Amino acid sequence: MTAQARWFGSICCLILALCALAVPVMRARAQGVTAGVLSEHHTVLRIAGSRVIGRMLMPQLLMRYLSERGDSQVRVRPGQPPWDVVVSGVRASGGTEVIAVRFANADKAIAELRAGRVDLVMMLRALTASERAAVLAPKSEGAGDFVTVSLGKVGGAVLVNRRNPIRSLTGEQIAAIFSGRIRDWSQVGGPRGPIDVYIADHPDVDAVLFDTLGASAGTSGTAVARSPFPPFAWPVRPASESALAHSVEADAGGITFMLQPFPNTLKVLSVQAPTQVNYYPSPDAISSGDYAFRAHLYLSGVLNRRVSALETFLQSLTQTRRTVAAILAGLEPPCVSLLAQRPRPGLPQIYQDAVANGLRISQTIHFSDAAGTVTPRLAKRLDRIARFLSRIGLTRGRARLLAFTNPQGDPAQSARHAFALGQIVKRELERRGILGAEVYGFGDIMPLAPGVSTKLRTLNRRVEIWAVP
Repeated sequence: MTAQARWFGSICCLILALCALAVPVMRARAQGVTAGVLSEHHTVLRIAGSRVIGRMLMPQLLMRYLSERGDSQVRVRPGQPPWDVVVSGVRASGGTEVIAVRFANADKAIAELRAGRVDLVMMLRALTASERAAVLAPKSEGAGDFVTVSLGKVGGAVLVNRRNPIRSLTGEQIAAIFSGRIRDWSQVGGPRGPIDVYIADHPDVDAVLFDTLGASAGTSGTAVARSPFPPFAWPVRPASESALAHSVEADAGGITFMLQPFPNTLKVLSVQAPTQVNYYPSPDAISSGDYAFRAHLYLSGVLNRRVSALETFLQSLTQTRRTVAAILAGLEPPCVSLLAQRPRPGLPQIYQDAVANGLRISQTIHFSDAAGTVTPRLAKRLDRIARFLSRIGLTRGRARLLAFTNPQGDPAQSARHAFALGQIVKRELERRGILGAEVYGFGDIMPLAPGVSTKLRTLNRRVEIWAVP
């Protein structure tokens, strides 16, 4: 071996040695805050549970919370096992504080809360009395009351390939498809062809889909077994939600169930109720309970003096419901509020003029029939709206009612019908002390649901309420 070759070999050995030394350092830097996430000095909160809440909502809510605490450089990063997400911020006094989030099914999350390994659980249901008792049983030093905060509601939907002509299915048909009793589209009014079912492999989807189908199909004795699926190799369970969407997008016979937000590459099917009305996962339908596939979003934990951030974080959530609604389409605050909503570009100019400088009330009035019948449920909604308008001082001449209806064949007739619906709401508000509301009848210019079928008219037959200066 020549001297040059020996020299070259020595250089290579030196480089390899330096790389070997550098890898642990780089790995430690890459883990950074995550590696120390269990350090009591750095960890503000530990949260476990629903993937839907943990991935779509919590990062934004936690970033907002750390910013309100005065932290700078607030950001989200992937966690190291067992944590899936870590939100971190730099304190004004120096040092970094973190909140760690991990995804788990309900039973595992509750067990972690009981063992004191997490401070909050994220679930699509409230804990039962027995679960609360089990969590409170091992009382630790400083432990206090059990608390639950409702963030709102999330909707799920059945989605198909955009080329599929099917637009709606009944609960019975959906139950039969996802249980394997219906295997061809011709059995539900579509063209002949196999139905290919794709389902995301995580418990949130299973809970919303199969709990709802079991409830809706229970009256006819055709409830869907939650697990396992029929013994044949079906349905397909893609590894991720993005893979799920791509699978159905590429399969003309594909069908799936997803929680919000829904990909715009697939078509959302409406659910046909026994009343022959089709419901889409709109905020009003989800909030009112008319839409079947929905679930509540809950955070639960035990107040603890050793985890001072827990109480302040839960208190902050009561002020962020509008933020939640903006993060996850379809969530609606359980109470009436003002929305700083501006009309989207492309809407009719007469509508934009009517709402200029106004603020929309968060709840919309939907009529179940053309006569504008005020049902007991609708009366309760009007009570809540009137109390809110009175509380903010809009009792005389500062409310504007924008009424819409379905196509009547004649635009003038549609406008008259919409105006009549607006007058019904005006009279109901006057009975509740809200006087002088202006009524605008816009007819059928802005339908919420596609088509002119009588099955879709409830969504289009509505009155928006705006507060004006």
